[in-house]
Amino acid sequence: MRRRHGQSKTRLYRIWQGMKTRCLNANCPNFERYGGRGVTVCPEWMDFLTFQQWAVKHGYSDSLSIHRLDNAGGYEPGNCMFATREIQNRTRGLDRRNQSGVPGIGQLRGKWRARLTVHGHRYYIGVYSTIGQAIQAQGRARLALFGKKFIKRGGRWLAL
Repeated sequence: MRRRHGQSKTRLYRIWQGMKTRCLNANCPNFERYGGRGVTVCPEWMDFLTFQQWAVKHGYSDSLSIHRLDNAGGYEPGNCMFATREIQNRTRGLDRRNQSGVPGIGQLRGKWRARLTVHGHRYYIGVYSTIGQAIQAQGRARLALFGKKFIKRGGRWLAL
């Protein structure tokens, strides 16, 4: 017999359902990036009420979403927190179509396009003949926007 909790229309329930779907349903469009890479949901979180108790105890609010601290790790209490979209965007992996290995640098008709995304706003910097030129232009734009130099370490941009 199924337990009824009256929470199926809440945002937290949708977060929980989405987490399970991405990891367990091979027909999900994002399965390749989650379950297909070995990302799992811990057994205790297969129960919504257990997940809900953890979420409330760890700062859940409707303005936050679930965030895995280690992108290669699963959805489990020791690897998750609730975070803003800004934090989520700072730590996400590269898009699978990214051929440059650098966030915001991509190919466009045989050339290299540079852009930055800050607080959900995309800044197009320009199109360049070489990847090196695009990376340098992106660095100059980041310096102009933030007044700091940045380096990339372990997939994250760090201010110097």
